[in-house]
Amino acid sequence: MPPDEEEGVAASTKSFQERVFSIPNSASAHFELGVQQWIRGDKGQEMREKAVEHLMAAAKLDPQDAAVFRYLGHYYSAIEPQPALKCYQRAVALNPDDSEAGEAYCSLLDDGGKESLVLAVCQEATEKSAKAFWAFRQLGFFKAHQKKWSEAIQNLQHAIRGLPTCADSWEVLQPWVLHINEWECSLLHLRLAFYLVPSLSFVI
Repeated sequence: MPPDEEEGVAASTKSFQERVFSIPNSASAHFELGVQQWIRGDKGQEMREKAVEHLMAAAKLDPQDAAVFRYLGHYYSAIEPQPALKCYQRAVALNPDDSEAGEAYCSLLDDGGKESLVLAVCQEATEKSAKAFWAFRQLGFFKAHQKKWSEAIQNLQHAIRGLPTCADSWEVLQPWVLHINEWECSLLHLRLAFYLVPSLSFVI
């Protein structure tokens, strides 16, 4: 972190510490301080531990804040999977649009060999919110793996509306994009794909 930016973060941290001291029962004050300390966590584990103390306090004061549980999930994911899974589960239940928490949750489940749970989590998220683009993306991959192309295409097209620069979504769509009957539509998709993700390499 550049010196000027580090000084700014340190000043913000001090300001949030004063706010917590003046209103100790404020969930937002604990959360904001916790996030600032989390940002400074690259300076050492001690700062990260301080961040978690305030994030835990924020979670107790406001158990409906999805972002708090996302950060706690990030913390526990490096230590122990089970608490991390519970935190991510809570975050996604509160806010199914949270792609960061959703993708981290699915990744942990997948690492544990719980593919059926990944599918269930994504299905539930898409039913709750049309903006759960990460979940539509995951469902698209599942359907493509099962060679259920019509369902895969439908989910991936929806995911791309919210996450247009995800190269892997375009790559899974490649066979359809290149071989649909309407050439003008196919060319439009290719141009859009290359514009959004210049690193793509389609094979025709």
